[in-house]
Amino acid sequence: MDGAGRIRVWEMVAESYRFVLSHPRDLVRIGWLPLIALFALNLHFDGVGPAALGPAIGEAAVNLLVLSLIAAVILVAWHRVVLLGDGGRRGIAINLGPREMRYLLSWLVLSAVFLVLFMIAWALVTAAGFALLVALKLALLLAGAGGSLALGDTDQFLVLLYVAVLPAFLLASYFATRLSLVLPAMATDRRRSLGRAWSLSAGNGWRLVLAALLVMLPVELVSFAIGIATRAVLGTALYYPLVLAASCGVLLLIIATGTVLSLFSVELDRPGRPAGPLPAQ
Repeated sequence: MDGAGRIRVWEMVAESYRFVLSHPRDLVRIGWLPLIALFALNLHFDGVGPAALGPAIGEAAVNLLVLSLIAAVILVAWHRVVLLGDGGRRGIAINLGPREMRYLLSWLVLSAVFLVLFMIAWALVTAAGFALLVALKLALLLAGAGGSLALGDTDQFLVLLYVAVLPAFLLASYFATRLSLVLPAMATDRRRSLGRAWSLSAGNGWRLVLAALLVMLPVELVSFAIGIATRAVLGTALYYPLVLAASCGVLLLIIATGTVLSLFSVELDRPGRPAGPLPAQ
């Protein structure tokens, strides 16, 4: 029954890490070529590679598109590793075909949905914060202390904009993540509509968001530290090994995201049973 089973977040996070660590051969087999591509991409867009492909905005768009394509290739293969079980994954390899292009298109659509929802939520939360300030100002005026709170200051708007980022991000993530359950099914050539993905994740939306964030957080923190170190050694011999390490971080982030999404898909498709790969098909 849709939404009947409640996911245990910490167990899902632990299972995601356990799955990745217990499949090093699959990780190497699927990841070695995308890792080279990620390394080249990082070198290029950090200014070490060939001349820029266009202005800053155009260059960022090209970077994002190429990165999304690499991620789609990785994720399709990795979803299949998780979902098809031991027997089904023996012939799985990275590929660039119609399945990956459909996945990429769906990925981009969901990313656009996330951005639109984020901007709407950001505007609404900011407006709500300003309305709260106005209400507080009126309350202080009625209490005879209206001069203690000034409105319209630039710093206040900046603070509201920054404060609104986190709730807007979480709200957009909630909707986009629930809908993203179409992706693992697509990787195994199954049909799962957006409506089905939404109903399937009913009651577990925030658990899915929290589990995904917890799985990605350690990798993000390490990657952030590597990024700082990379900038510090720009132009030295240490730069290239650190760029390679940063590329490994991106690869692991993609793999971790695909793992937790796949395991959620398994668990929600078969409520009441432990999270894990589907039987071989």
